[in-house]
Amino acid sequence: MASRWRTRGCRSRSTGATPSTATPPDAVSRRWSPRSPQRPAWPASRGASSRSAPPVAWDKGSAVRATAAELALRDVVYAGDDRGDLPAFAAARELGGTAVAVAAGDETASEVLAAADVVLDGTPALAAWLRDLAAAVDR
Repeated sequence: MASRWRTRGCRSRSTGATPSTATPPDAVSRRWSPRSPQRPAWPASRGASSRSAPPVAWDKGSAVRATAAELALRDVVYAGDDRGDLPAFAAARELGGTAVAVAAGDETASEVLAAADVVLDGTPALAAWLRDLAAAVDR
């Protein structure tokens, strides 16, 4: 029966790969039934413009703190460009480090720019700033 679901000439939009078999529709509905343990705990994203995130008590700030503790870092520099980076900016400062906003013109929220210790104009400026920082550390 699985051979009935073979596809010919179909390509994945994301990878361009040609699948050798397709999943039968009844298997898909069984896999995502309301009683299925594999069902995600949050709503799936519906289209490129919507986002969903799992309900967890973890953010970028938590990741900065955990990484700094695990690696026993003495200095922390965190670079970000959107509101999701604000907790990491705060964590970097709590640890005595520096928060760097990478501005992308009008797309960058004013809260991000206000929360940063350093504001750089785009990723090329960030790369140059990091090169200068590395040169200063090597001295």
